[in-house]
Amino acid sequence: GEMNTFNVKLIHCDAKWNPSPIESFEYMDGFEEDELTGGESSFNTFHDYVHYQYEFPNEQLKVTLAGNYLLVLYDGELDNLVLTRRIRVFKPMSIINGKTTRPGIPKYIYYNQAIHLELNIMNYTITDPHDNMTVVIEQNNRWDKVINNLKPSFISNETYTYIHQDGNHFSGGKEFRSLDIRNLNFKSERIKDIIIGNPNKIILKKDEFRSYINKMEWRDLNGQFSISTNGSSNKDTEAEYNEVYFSLTSAHNIEYPDGDIYIIGAFNNWEINPNYKLRYNVNKNIYERMLLLKQGIYNYYYTFLRKGEQIGDTGFIEGDSKETENDYFIYLYAKPMGQSFDELIGYTIINSVKN
Repeated sequence: GEMNTFNVKLIHCDAKWNPSPIESFEYMDGFEEDELTGGESSFNTFHDYVHYQYEFPNEQLKVTLAGNYLLVLYDGELDNLVLTRRIRVFKPMSIINGKTTRPGIPKYIYYNQAIHLELNIMNYTITDPHDNMTVVIEQNNRWDKVINNLKPSFISNETYTYIHQDGNHFSGGKEFRSLDIRNLNFKSERIKDIIIGNPNKIILKKDEFRSYINKMEWRDLNGQFSISTNGSSNKDTEAEYNEVYFSLTSAHNIEYPDGDIYIIGAFNNWEINPNYKLRYNVNKNIYERMLLLKQGIYNYYYTFLRKGEQIGDTGFIEGDSKETENDYFIYLYAKPMGQSFDELIGYTIINSVKN
């Protein structure tokens, strides 16, 4: 791969990831932008690529405020966007206690997980908690599975309790599908065949709909991924990119006319992207997609995007269960007195099984 120089910029955002109404000099210490240089070329791989690594904060790019930051990587001009990543800077000014429980609405009790919270604010003044305080709950740190509109059920001194009958619960999902392609000389559980060549081809066993299965138990990464390889000393530059072939059997042996099916996970930032859309093979009655993936372990879901909608429905294919092990990331934001931006003053993780 050819080395390049990229630009890095940070944008302060509110609790819901909208740009904050403040200037960059109000939250930056030093330069407004930085450069990403010094990529490292791959070694002894079929696919040539350049590995880049960026560490933040650094001498060029420092922030002075807590809160949400959108890291923007671009090539020369902002219009030439390469990628964006969400970063949170935390100022501990609260204690968050919480647990998962059964939803209060009967139709959800077998499929959903509700969140109860108690927040204790320490040495921080919030003038109007209903307007100036925001609690954000993300299932498995997914930006597309979020609750951010809850208001306190009770307030006593500096303690805020959130116990709701509705609006505080998530569909439980199922344990994530997992793919292990660390060792190309060994067919792990989900691999049907490995064809070594230029490029390598990895054929996976057919996936099936799981919405009819009530409960599934196995260890997963809660949707995350890890780049790694067996037998090499440097995963960053020696791990191989491979053509990985996914296939999903249609539950009714037909193509669904009212929407499309996509593969999602942390590895593609949970994005509904045409590059991860499955195509229906009429001759085989299956959905198919080839992805170029670097060696490692991947968790993934299939999601169904109905026509005219923006958020996919994983329950249609994967199903939901109240027994599923999930991590719930709790973020507490507040506006400092007299200010218009959100600071991140509380953070914790609640596990649906271990709490």
